[in-house]
Amino acid sequence: FSLPRWQKMMTAASGVPATKLSADGRRLASLLLTSEHVHITDGGGTDFEFSIRGRRPQVFDGVVDDEDIAAGALDAAVPAGNVAIAPLEDSANGIIAFDVPQAWSGRSIKKLRWEFSGGRLTSWSGDKNAEVLHQAWEKGAGAKDRIGSLSIGVNPRAELGFLQNPIVRGAVSISTGGNEDLGGANGFAFGHQQTLGSANLTLDGKPIVKAGKLLLP
Repeated sequence: FSLPRWQKMMTAASGVPATKLSADGRRLASLLLTSEHVHITDGGGTDFEFSIRGRRPQVFDGVVDDEDIAAGALDAAVPAGNVAIAPLEDSANGIIAFDVPQAWSGRSIKKLRWEFSGGRLTSWSGDKNAEVLHQAWEKGAGAKDRIGSLSIGVNPRAELGFLQNPIVRGAVSISTGGNEDLGGANGFAFGHQQTLGSANLTLDGKPIVKAGKLLLP
């Protein structure tokens, strides 16, 4: 990607006040905390659902405060701006057709499709770089075939197509593999995260993201 565009985006996204990211992140986290069922769709073939019942979300606003320390959320980065949660690891079912390129190991994965059944990743397809990732995944260990996390971005100045996809406002990212850092049950495992840029996401039937736009009350 373009280095000047990336630098411009990084500067803009880093300039969003942590208070703004924290306020929006906490509003989103409160919705996740009181919800059970997540359903994600889009126009590219995604139809994916899972449970977050009983799981606690974490707000990544670039600041580690006393509340974060108490919750064990010790990671911080700038630019920041996402809320993440560990779904119930055996609850995922359906298809995710990622529509945002993801840099991985010197490659750009532009097309990746996962299918989950009975809580496990059972089908994998995509472009030639996704196939290289798949080969590495097959050699991996641990809960590599279980859902690891859901992340929703809240940063209004971040842009898709770089290395910060999960923080883009309205972006929906899904990962597989380890999630103990989010309070999940998957130990260390081979994992991968990729992003949907135009997703629809509902919590217990209530729209939270529509066509990649974050809807906060």
